[in-house]
Amino acid sequence: MSNNVDYEVRKRVIDSHRIVSKYSDYIPVIIKSNGINIKKTKFLVPDSVNVGHLLYAVRKHITLDSSKAIFLFCNNSLICGSSLMRDVYDKHVTKRGGDDDLFLYVTMSMENTFG
Repeated sequence: MSNNVDYEVRKRVIDSHRIVSKYSDYIPVIIKSNGINIKKTKFLVPDSVNVGHLLYAVRKHITLDSSKAIFLFCNNSLICGSSLMRDVYDKHVTKRGGDDDLFLYVTMSMENTFG
């Protein structure tokens, strides 16, 4: 089992380095969801757009009632929708330290809203 996990980690590290070197102006993002069924979990997002654009792209891949809102978190902190993707990436990927995986891991959560 450990060899299979090690293989997956190595493959993900190789994939992330390949993507970052080939698409230097894009951020590789993996979305994890809490109770939301999402069809697509990997995104390649331009680094010059804000998080709101990522939220818009993600929302197109889920079926969600308009009375529900989704929020994006990274390292257990809410990501501001007006933050640039490059800033979020630089802050959270470098914070991981020795991890060679260059993906930005974002957790998506849903909340009921009124209106």
